Amino acid sequence: MYTSRPPAWLPKVHSTADLGKYDRAKCWSTKFRHSLGYLGFFPPRTGQEEGLSETNVKNGFTLDPQVLAETFSAHTIINGDLSSETTFYKLEALMNEIFARKADSIPLIPPATFRIPTRVTLNDSKRQSWFADLANPDVPLYKLGKSVPHGAKGHDLLDLLQSNNVAIPRAVWFLRVFGANETAGLRNKPAYNPLQYSVDWANVVTSYMKKQLADVALPSAPRPGLNIKQTFKGVLSDGDTRERWISRFVYWYDLKLLRTFYSEGLVDSRTFLVWVVQQMNTCNLAQAGFVTRLADEYLDGMLGSRPLTRPLLHACLSKLSELLNSISSSKNMKSIQFFSRSTDDEARFTEKLDMLLTWCVTPLQFGDHRPFAAVTLIRDWRMDAADRATRRHSSPPDEFLQDRLFDWLDSSSVAADPENIRSVSLLYGKLVKHELFSYASYIQRLVARGESGLLVTEDRVSRHRKFLQWIPLSNSTSSLISQRRVTLYGVRAREMPEDVNEREIRREIRRVLYDVFGGSVVHLLTATNQSLIRPYRGFSPASNINIHLDGANPSPVASTYIEKVFLKLTLCLLEYSATVDLLIAVIDTFHRYSTIWACMDEFRSIVAALDKAHQVWKARGIQSRPLLSLLLDFDGGRYLSDVSRERIEAEFTMFTLALQPATEHPDIVPDVLPEILLLAGDPDQDAPSLLANSLWIKYRKSNDWAWKVWDNTVASLRQVPIMTSDEAGRRACALRYGMLLWHVDEHLAMGLDSEVLRWFLGPGRNEVAALNLEAWDLLIVVLLYLSVHGALKTTTILQGVVYPAWQQAANVTTNQPSSAVETFLRSANEICRRLLLLDDINHDLPPVDLFELQCIRTRRQDVYGEAHFPLLASSIPVLISLQNNKSVSEKLRGDSTSVRHLISQNQDFRQGAYRNLDAIRAAFEHSLQPRDARNGILNKHLVAGLRLLLYDIDVGDDIELSEWPAVTSLLSPWKIAATMVQMQLILREMGQELLRDPTNTSAHTNLDRLILMLFNHSMTSEEAFYVGEMAKGLDNTVTGKFVNNGLRCITERVRASTSITPSNSSSAFLRAGELLLVLIHVSEPLREETTLPAVLETSSQEDLMEALLAKLNLMESLIISDSISDIDETLMQDMILFLRLLQFEMGFRGTWTAKLKESTDTIVSSLFKVLISTINPTSILCPLILDTLYYIYDEIPIDLKATPLDLFRHYPSISPTDLPLGLPVEHRKQILSLLPLSPNSCSVSNMVNSQRDTAGNLVYGTSVVNRPWEWIENLGEPTTDASEEDRDREDKERLESKYAVKNTGSLSLEDFGARLTGDGVSQTFAQDSDHKRSAKLRSFEDGLSGENIFERDWRETRVDLQANIGNSAGRQRTETEEEACSSSQFVPSKIERRMTPRGSPAPSNVSRSSARGSAGSGASVRPSPQGPVNRNSGSTMSDIIDVDSGTTVTPKQSSTQKRKVPTTAMESDDEIEIVEGPIPARISKKPKVKASVKGRPKRK
Repeated sequence: MYTSRPPAWLPKVHSTADLGKYDRAKCWSTKFRHSLGYLGFFPPRTGQEEGLSETNVKNGFTLDPQVLAETFSAHTIINGDLSSETTFYKLEALMNEIFARKADSIPLIPPATFRIPTRVTLNDSKRQSWFADLANPDVPLYKLGKSVPHGAKGHDLLDLLQSNNVAIPRAVWFLRVFGANETAGLRNKPAYNPLQYSVDWANVVTSYMKKQLADVALPSAPRPGLNIKQTFKGVLSDGDTRERWISRFVYWYDLKLLRTFYSEGLVDSRTFLVWVVQQMNTCNLAQAGFVTRLADEYLDGMLGSRPLTRPLLHACLSKLSELLNSISSSKNMKSIQFFSRSTDDEARFTEKLDMLLTWCVTPLQFGDHRPFAAVTLIRDWRMDAADRATRRHSSPPDEFLQDRLFDWLDSSSVAADPENIRSVSLLYGKLVKHELFSYASYIQRLVARGESGLLVTEDRVSRHRKFLQWIPLSNSTSSLISQRRVTLYGVRAREMPEDVNEREIRREIRRVLYDVFGGSVVHLLTATNQSLIRPYRGFSPASNINIHLDGANPSPVASTYIEKVFLKLTLCLLEYSATVDLLIAVIDTFHRYSTIWACMDEFRSIVAALDKAHQVWKARGIQSRPLLSLLLDFDGGRYLSDVSRERIEAEFTMFTLALQPATEHPDIVPDVLPEILLLAGDPDQDAPSLLANSLWIKYRKSNDWAWKVWDNTVASLRQVPIMTSDEAGRRACALRYGMLLWHVDEHLAMGLDSEVLRWFLGPGRNEVAALNLEAWDLLIVVLLYLSVHGALKTTTILQGVVYPAWQQAANVTTNQPSSAVETFLRSANEICRRLLLLDDINHDLPPVDLFELQCIRTRRQDVYGEAHFPLLASSIPVLISLQNNKSVSEKLRGDSTSVRHLISQNQDFRQGAYRNLDAIRAAFEHSLQPRDARNGILNKHLVAGLRLLLYDIDVGDDIELSEWPAVTSLLSPWKIAATMVQMQLILREMGQELLRDPTNTSAHTNLDRLILMLFNHSMTSEEAFYVGEMAKGLDNTVTGKFVNNGLRCITERVRASTSITPSNSSSAFLRAGELLLVLIHVSEPLREETTLPAVLETSSQEDLMEALLAKLNLMESLIISDSISDIDETLMQDMILFLRLLQFEMGFRGTWTAKLKESTDTIVSSLFKVLISTINPTSILCPLILDTLYYIYDEIPIDLKATPLDLFRHYPSISPTDLPLGLPVEHRKQILSLLPLSPNSCSVSNMVNSQRDTAGNLVYGTSVVNRPWEWIENLGEPTTDASEEDRDREDKERLESKYAVKNTGSLSLEDFGARLTGDGVSQTFAQDSDHKRSAKLRSFEDGLSGENIFERDWRETRVDLQANIGNSAGRQRTETEEEACSSSQFVPSKIERRMTPRGSPAPSNVSRSSARGSAGSGASVRPSPQGPVNRNSGSTMSDIIDVDSGTTVTPKQSSTQKRKVPTTAMESDDEIEIVEGPIPARISKKPKVKASVKGRPKRK
């Protein structure tokens, strides 16, 4: 039997699909014929009806057309089938059957084949070779993954990886394999925890890093008593060790291996972060930089956990300090970095700027240098910020700084204080001068915002009016002056008050320079800074250098506006000084204002001028020791060149050796030098100088010759009153002795001062005390003369003479003290007045002229310095004690009291007191005596004296406790410290009384009166606050009385609120709140004291916690019984007050007893339960309870040095999944910060275990546990083994699938419920120019496409350039060519889309599907002979018509043809007509076709 077979080249329609239940015989002649078999091959089948009719025999076997020949359209049939109800169900059933059979034929996921690389023992060479291959990136890991070496562990293993410089990904893979082998034997145990090895490995890593940090150490302080030479060599000081250490640090710390370990869970995050926090607390300063870098890298992991964040913050703050008041003349302003170099944190910069400006202008801060220091700091910041902005091409900081400075003027209460206007204007004048603040922009901004009250004629006064008037303009223009005049005085103003002041000031300056005290200087002292600066413009110091300053006092000008003019004048005087006296005056000026020069950053120019002056005076043959000392002091190793500094130091050394030659056999000076006594009768003016020269020549090799000269001089002064009775002659002798000692000082290398102080503190103490009144008059002249000429320091005279005299008089106990004591006291008071208090010129005693007065003031400055001020402060209580010593005459006691009042009211002394309040406090507290009848009055006087010192308030001796708040209500932030010192003194006095006699009724009454005032709320909250501030440093007895009584009172109120009816419990509880308000202010400063736990009664705290716990239980029951959404308002207020009380009690850092810890844990547990289960999330109680929990957790003591350290011990241990779902996001985040830090790996983030129930629904289970030590495969390197490729090919053939799936990973595909689908993603041909080939492969191949809509559009709109050119030639095919083309072999790989010619103007109704059906219905592919073919139509029967095109009205170009601009050969798309739905057949006259017809397209 003959069987019809298709040709070998003819492809199948589908390789595996089958008809299934459909009749194969029927399918060959129906619309399913294209579903199976071969393309275009339809052989006859057994049982097929032949249809041998006469017509078929004569005309051939043909099938009846499926569509009408008149229309050749299948629309009617298709629409009929689509309207049938069963069509879509049949299609659905067909597709379901196809998917079911396809799913059944797909193989299952293969079983997992992953195996952990085994460990083998290798010798050293093989192990080193293996690690070398691991470090070599050219060696793939799959070659090393069969086995890994066994041996090294812990630190040795980490050192091995670092020394071989193994890449981070490869090192992580190796350590994963290492950990997988270590944990392999534990995985089958019931209690196995996959993350436990991460904890163990975190301990290994942290111990390794701790070991490395231990190499960074600081040198230890030398221990006294051990004469052992210590050497220190740090690991970072040597080049080799530094490189080796940094290499390990970079490998571990610098965001490499440790970062990968942390992110993938290889180290336990909780263990590691706790270690970082602990290291920040225990590291030294050298290690802090590295630990800070580590903490900054992992800060994000700590910020979400409060147990980690708080101790880290405290550790960081403990490493920081910042002081401004430490600026002195030796301070290099360039070394101070007050502002941060970054301008990103605007809020921090504004805060610091506000602090700096306020510090500058407040009257009770120390130093006139403050404005200049502030300007220099701001100027340096602006320069750095401008350079940074230039490099980054960003906006300069000028506008930003202008806005911040304006905001401070506009909002600062300190700036608005009228008493500070001079300081504010001086500060901003300097800012304007250095172009840090624009005065013009300032005015423009005020005018632009419509500031009212700027005109002086307006009733309303703006705060900026004074600023505009007072801020001086150093470099002003006429337009700026005019703008200022119009803003302040109006458009019509012709003359300003500043013009009048300027004329008066000029007149006063001319008068002042000649005779200060002969005229009035009202305008000079009261004028604004703008008025003061204008007369100095154009001032030339050189032209006025010969002015005789015999009585001028430059301090008013200097104190109001020290500017460049004053500095230029001083430098000019230094250059043109011709006498030693003028040189000393200039040197004293530099000394007096040294801090201001340093803050103005003028030391460099001053040092240069001093060096030049030194060379000039040296050329004259004069070597000035004060000039050399000042030069070296101001230079400080910063400004002079190395050559100049070495030269000056060499000159100073030579000068010292010349004055005191070094010798092994020093001269012996006799105890009595008669030539000194003979000087009293020598009237020659040169006698003192000659005597000093002769003494130096004789005894210059002696070490004590100056000491003996001074001793003989004092002895001679005692003889002068006997030798002459003339008072003028005596003082002349005293001046001669003063000149002698001055010249002796010039012959000493180290000066006379130290020798005199040593004499005063030694044998001279008794000799001075024994001097009579006449001798004291002479000694006073000598001391003042030496102080004026710089031979003796004022501090030496006070320490050697004045303070001992006051102390001796205060300690006198006899009823009739000796006259020597009273003489000593009277003389000491006179010396104190002359040196510290008087500013007038006396023609009898120094100072006798302006130069000497300037010297006195310069020497006075050292008295208020930090070195000497504690001694002066301690002398004030001595004077108060002297005032109360009845053994001293009333006149002398009154004189001493007058001296004390003058000192206390002196502005310089008061500034020093506010700068050194600790010294004031220590002096007065040390003077408090155990109270008896005498000391009780003394202590009251001490309190009154302190009040006078600090506030210039003299309230007498009687002090009532009820008057304290009214008298000391100085709430300024700059005075609160002084108020605190005063109140502390009063309370200490009361505490001493209780210590002396605990049963003293009066002491208890006074202290109880204060406590009653506090707890009875007789004071306002502000008064209670600052009275509480004074409680710092109180006696333990007073502290305990305050705190314990307060806690007992509150406990009683809380208990009362739980024992009475609910209606009255609220009022009783509110009473406890009133007591709390007062006790908060009293106890707040005391809770920071370390002595507080010793005085606190533990029972008071325990009782209060028990009462609070009972109150919480009561409120919790009421809250549970109440509606969650509607809690009673009274109950809510009680809950809020309870939280305040709990926070207050937690503030006492006393002893944490077991009972107290138990109560605290119970309260915390109850509060957390109320928070997450009872309280409405939107209630105000939620944030309050959270804050309270934060407070309690912060107060629970934690030993940060404990090993091991558990920062989460007292926190809740619930899982985040147990929290209510209704919590707001903000509250949930805050609560999560209290929970234990759970490991969060990106590998398992947001992943849970799931399963399907019996109904097939997906049920979510627990979260997926990270197993970082079990998932160890490396995915970064593909396998290139040929055998592996062969196995893949065999698997595909065995499974009859195009794709093969492997299950070789350590994480099995079964864990994800994976299954095969039989689909694959088609290859993308985005880079392939043959877009037709890509389209054909996508059409004939099953699979998923990764092609997006844009790629598809690009592919379908491409045109074959050669085919397009051929079609454009217009060549028409003949019928023979078409037949030849139709009989050609059909190859699928060469199928081309038909190029549709230009459509006819008339729509065509011929369906091409009929032609296609006729052509394929018989055994041959020839066309049906039924009916003639109209060759004038737009298409032919021989064309293969696209059935899927729907209703084709007019042929159009294929989608693969490239769109082009219409030309004569190709018309635009406007001629294409689109008709929806089938067009009914109709008989119409067809139009004639144009002569120029395009060539027919090729057949597919």
